[in-house]
Amino acid sequence: MARAELLEAFVVRAALEGFAAELARERLTAADLRRLERAEKRFARLTRELRKAPAGTGTQALAAEWVRANGEFHDVYLDAAGVRKLAEAAQSARRVFHGQAVWSPSAELNELYALNLEQHQAIAAAFAERDPGVRRLVEAHILDSARLLERALEHAGYGTIPQFGRRVSWRGA
Repeated sequence: MARAELLEAFVVRAALEGFAAELARERLTAADLRRLERAEKRFARLTRELRKAPAGTGTQALAAEWVRANGEFHDVYLDAAGVRKLAEAAQSARRVFHGQAVWSPSAELNELYALNLEQHQAIAAAFAERDPGVRRLVEAHILDSARLLERALEHAGYGTIPQFGRRVSWRGA
């Protein structure tokens, strides 16, 4: 993957998922909201476990489970938006980075994972309240997730280049 493509995928994903959130806001059923709540609780549990985990053995499987839980959370409103092609495009943008979550204990990463969790909780609450601001919350969350990935990759020792006013990191050129 070209270096610029990774961050561009997050920009595209933010736009697609933000629009999907706007469409889903009024369409989410009670069953969808329960599914979102279950997904958020699972994601929260895994985030807490990951933040407590020491670097090294065992964290790779936990990080992979965290990635899956994150996808399950986002898929609730992508499905509820009711536009299959939109959901497929957003999921495709999400899969641009096929690696697992990168975890190494650091105060900075711990803070970014905590922010990620807080944003999921705020998004779930906004959907429950049918808040028109949910689109903005989703877009900001996904762009902040790019920062989380960027910093995690830097902590893992991958290269950096300036892009979109931020330092972006990933594997390869």
